[in-house]
Amino acid sequence: MHESFNTFVAQVAEVTVHADKTFSVDRVVIAVDCGIAVNPDIVRAQMEGGMGFGLATALSSEITLSEGHVVQSNFHDYTVLRLNQMPKVEVFIIKSALPPSGVANRRRR
Repeated sequence: MHESFNTFVAQVAEVTVHADKTFSVDRVVIAVDCGIAVNPDIVRAQMEGGMGFGLATALSSEITLSEGHVVQSNFHDYTVLRLNQMPKVEVFIIKSALPPSGVANRRRR
């Protein structure tokens, strides 16, 4: 659970530990309280994408430095999750009458 920019987000991961001691993340459930969700699809997309980048960082990605410079230059040498590696993701947006808060939660003009 984390609060940032007046938005509260909680996540729970369903993980399977296999007989060979490897594991898989099978499902992630996310609850987000961001005030009025002006565009729920964008809120869901931001939660799913953030979870994907966070999970990739936890499982396989790293940024390394050499002589004070970042070694990785783009996605060919900085691994992110591919769609076929994503767990099932469920996003629940809490209904609220509070003003929209810190997610990409505004309509485009």
